[in-house]
Amino acid sequence: MQKDLVLLGANAPEMELLRARLTRIGHRVVPVKTAEQAHAFLRVGGPRVGAVAVPTDLPVVNLRAALEVLRRLAPGSDFTFIGAVIPGRPGASACATPAFSSRSSTPWTSTPCAFK
Repeated sequence: MQKDLVLLGANAPEMELLRARLTRIGHRVVPVKTAEQAHAFLRVGGPRVGAVAVPTDLPVVNLRAALEVLRRLAPGSDFTFIGAVIPGRPGASACATPAFSSRSSTPWTSTPCAFK
């Protein structure tokens, strides 16, 4: 069964472009624009979630604590957090190893990478 990919901060233009590209290559993407939407979706659909893409410049005081809250909303679910790095924006150097990249002639605007 294919799992959903939750895309946080989906209202940003760069994240919308990432959503479109992920959908085009076959991923089921659930865009969420607010923390409340993310909480509601994870409470209800947590077992269907395979990954949560998080903008590395997400405006939170403590990113690790915010991600732990999301994980606790879906107990028993096994999903991965992926950092969506937007080149030139704060947090872009937070990830050294891309989880995957596009080798097509059209480069990614946002480069996803796995959080350590």
